[in-house]
Amino acid sequence: MPVWLLDVDGVVNVRRPTWGPDLCRGIAHSDGVDWPIRWAPALIARIGHLHGSGVVEVRWCTTWCTDADELERLFGLPALGRALGADDLDGTEATDARKLAAARRVLAAGRRLVWTDDTAVPRSGPIFDELTRGGRALLIRPHPRRGLRPADINRIRAFARGGAVRRPGRSAVVAGRGESPGLGRAGQSLTRAVRPVQTNVVQDLAPAAHWMSERALVGGSGRVRFEDLDVERPTELALQRRE
Repeated sequence: MPVWLLDVDGVVNVRRPTWGPDLCRGIAHSDGVDWPIRWAPALIARIGHLHGSGVVEVRWCTTWCTDADELERLFGLPALGRALGADDLDGTEATDARKLAAARRVLAAGRRLVWTDDTAVPRSGPIFDELTRGGRALLIRPHPRRGLRPADINRIRAFARGGAVRRPGRSAVVAGRGESPGLGRAGQSLTRAVRPVQTNVVQDLAPAAHWMSERALVGGSGRVRFEDLDVERPTELALQRRE
């Protein structure tokens, strides 16, 4: 049974989930601050089912780990494991590095790994190759405004049951996905028509869209009007996150 390291902000807590019209909102409390949380109940139901049926073992891997009971209360999930402790979140080391260390610990223990994170998961390169060697890990890096999609959950389920891992295509923002983020049928047609432009826009902006600090509220003006590609200027991704 694989271990699924689950991030929160940009993965579950997102602005525009793609799970239908139902959307839940709530407040999670941490360090005297009220943090707004927005999630798709259908996604939470799928996560809970995969964990409860023994398909995967879900562990929180987020700066919310010390307050994960707040998330479990909001989402109606049972108590899940925590991949990070208070010492990991003391601010002396970059959080993404601590998450990577947690992923390596899972593999070192002989467990297969599912890792979903919108910033810490590598898209390619030596670390990606290290983690996924021999098909032992499935890495998914969702679009931070969209979060995990139904297709991602299907891939997790297939991987947990012994399915092969498919490498991402060149234009993928999501590691392990061969399609461009946020595109419906019309958008996919647009992509085929302007693929060189789309590829450059997405790949150039995605690294800059990484969040530069924890608990950030980033704002601005002058949104890029490229709606079919679902791309915004990094300085205008106005999503309050603590992740």
